[in-house]
Amino acid sequence: MRLKVWFAVILLFVTVSCDSKVEEKQEIPEQKLQEVQQMHEEAKRAIQQKMQPPQHSVQQVELLGAVAVWGKQPGTMGNAQGIMVALQNQDTGKTYTAFVDPENRFKVTVVPGKYSLTINQPGYEFHQEEITVDGRINSKLLRPIGLKNIK
Repeated sequence: MRLKVWFAVILLFVTVSCDSKVEEKQEIPEQKLQEVQQMHEEAKRAIQQKMQPPQHSVQQVELLGAVAVWGKQPGTMGNAQGIMVALQNQDTGKTYTAFVDPENRFKVTVVPGKYSLTINQPGYEFHQEEITVDGRINSKLLRPIGLKNIK
């Protein structure tokens, strides 16, 4: 009988010991899970910050463009020198102007914003287009503008 009692005591001790180890093991993974979740959230925030566009912006942007003039006869080209290009800021109403140089190019410095680019030169077809100038870069190349000579 003593042997049965000792056996029962040992069995009870082993059972209690195993139960407490199981409880300890359940607490550790939960703590680790919380740590991993916190690390995951921190990593997500860091990635989002890296993917956001830069917050700084330039104050002025130099626009570079070209104007091609076609003559009244098919296949003939003309010189655009002296033609005025006007850019009106749609928010402020301020107008910036530039004149086409001997190489048929123009350059104008503006502030970032939405603009209406207009060429309204007597003897040439009217041209107007909308452009957006963002402040992430300090120069922008505009697509070439084609004008028809109607003189």
